[in-house]
Amino acid sequence: MKLTCAQLPAGTHLFRLHSDLYRGNQFNDSGYGDARFSPIRERDSHQIIPTLYAGESTEIALCEVLFHDIDVSQPRIVFDQRKLLRIQHSEITLVRDLRIALLDHAALVKMRAGKRLIHCDAADYAHTRLWAEHIHQQYADIQGMSWPSRQYQGQASVLFGDRIAADSVSVSKTSALVKDKKVIGRLLNLAERMDITFI
Repeated sequence: MKLTCAQLPAGTHLFRLHSDLYRGNQFNDSGYGDARFSPIRERDSHQIIPTLYAGESTEIALCEVLFHDIDVSQPRIVFDQRKLLRIQHSEITLVRDLRIALLDHAALVKMRAGKRLIHCDAADYAHTRLWAEHIHQQYADIQGMSWPSRQYQGQASVLFGDRIAADSVSVSKTSALVKDKKVIGRLLNLAERMDITFI
């Protein structure tokens, strides 16, 4: 597999949504969840690889976490607002440069992977997680991956916690999603633009 590598430089500001069980810069090592590139395991030991999802904007974080599995084939898309409970919004900053695998369209051709790796629906996530595991296994210097968000302009990233020092990510701000008026405003605006109804 041939990768296109890039750098997320120190000072990069990112946004993430996460359970209130975790701090703003804490990696998820639970093995629970069903995301495009997590949970994933080390191919030899089968140990969980701690991961942290983030995006270039709050909107990307919202799309990658809350709206990542919406069914766009349905004429009416509804979202259960109870899913917002116990969700935190954090603004984080990279303290050190990170070496990542870039998964843009040209890079996917180079990998012979195809764009479904970053655009497929949740039904195929078991397959996309295998790609992440193989990237982690074959490239010991790679500390994460970055790709164009499926539903909002900009880059989403997942970081590998077993290759990043604990103090490499600092937290600027963490707030409960339902209590943060600014984030809720962005969520409602995004839902209106995407014609998603809260129930």
